[in-house]
Amino acid sequence: MANDRMLYKPDWPDAKVRWEAFWRGETPDRVLMMVTAPKNTSEALPEPPPPTSIEDRWRNTERIVAAAEATFSRTYYAAEAFPVAYANLGPAIVAGMLGCAVDFDERTMWLSPILDDLAAIDDIGFDEQNGWWLKICEMTEALQRASEGKFMVGLTDLHGPSDHLSALRGNAQLCVDVMEQPDAVEHGLRRCLELYWEILVRHAEQIHQTHDGSSCWMRWWAPGRSEVIQEDFADLISLEHYRRLVQPVDIELARRLDHSVFHIHETMPRLIEGLVEIPDLGVVQWAGIWQNPRFDDHLPYLRRIQAAGKGIYMRAHPSEVERVIKSLSPRGLCLTVGCGSPAMADDLVAKAEVWTRQRLDAMQSE
Repeated sequence: MANDRMLYKPDWPDAKVRWEAFWRGETPDRVLMMVTAPKNTSEALPEPPPPTSIEDRWRNTERIVAAAEATFSRTYYAAEAFPVAYANLGPAIVAGMLGCAVDFDERTMWLSPILDDLAAIDDIGFDEQNGWWLKICEMTEALQRASEGKFMVGLTDLHGPSDHLSALRGNAQLCVDVMEQPDAVEHGLRRCLELYWEILVRHAEQIHQTHDGSSCWMRWWAPGRSEVIQEDFADLISLEHYRRLVQPVDIELARRLDHSVFHIHETMPRLIEGLVEIPDLGVVQWAGIWQNPRFDDHLPYLRRIQAAGKGIYMRAHPSEVERVIKSLSPRGLCLTVGCGSPAMADDLVAKAEVWTRQRLDAMQSE
């Protein structure tokens, strides 16, 4: 496979072993860590010229590939961090593949709803000649060619069934539908699950032609067909409605995947109890924790996730790493950290090994 050895991650075979242990819930001698830092090197590749238009920003495949590799050449990947690129046409591009009009700006994309009646969801299908699907395939293929012996290629940003239905129907209208016609929403979500799954399987099959395992925009790696479960629409509904409507499709999605990470925002802690009830969900990604006192505010939720047997994937400021490790179980814990230099990154990883041993010893005596 193309990612057995990587120019920008020479120790990938060792990191891969640690990733495999992470998905088994093991902690050999240190929490899993994705630590990066800028590096100064004469071998750094030149950045491509800035995009000249919105079209150039999003659809110039040659520029996108060059920009990715230029970033990799300037980045130090410590511990289990590794370089990964993916075809990026913005969040929820799946809805574009299903017929929504797509508009881009400098930072993101916007979708125009097309579903005037939820009953019409059965008329929505996936067309393999859809222009957005073909563009994702083209970009992915170009990245695969460029990646050989250098970096990983991951899945595009696919989101989840509720986000697809929300894009097709419109956020506000779907919220009304949840209250007024929940049975129709339930049917629409199951239909979106099947459409999403068809696209995911095809996309994963393309990537697995050259790459072992799965990665994505969150930059983790897992064996097999693995993916982020992301339901941003769930941020707009109650835990009761999540359990009735969205949770069943998430349970099915997690069952079909080899490994999964549920992406939530820090505005969604009320849904934690619903998420930890998903039997096959492996990890919950907790976004946005950086410094005191916010870590203390979120600690009860993080401990609840671990008590349910789920792993945690979270960002941490370098100054917070010791505290995070000593406040949680190191088993199934993955920290992503940005450091100022390669030396700082290596020093932090070495200290994390000591803190992990101390925490494991403390847990044995508790």
